[in-house]
Amino acid sequence: IAAIEAQAANLPCVLSDTIPQQVNLGLCQFISLEESPATWAAAICNILDGKSCLMMDEKKRRRFDQNYMVKSVEEVYE
Repeated sequence: IAAIEAQAANLPCVLSDTIPQQVNLGLCQFISLEESPATWAAAICNILDGKSCLMMDEKKRRRFDQNYMVKSVEEVYE
């Protein structure tokens, strides 16, 4: 949930590859926990330096917006 909220605020995320891919709204980069701290740091620096191009997928983002979630809950209780 934190990764989805961060992306909704237009913040890129560097996440462990053990996190389900479903959280990726386009602003996530996944890295193995087996990778070195230098690999993790390089990924973060590439995002901060603009070398890594991550773009929000609006279609995926809409699945988590307020209107969609309200509609989904209403359908459960109808």
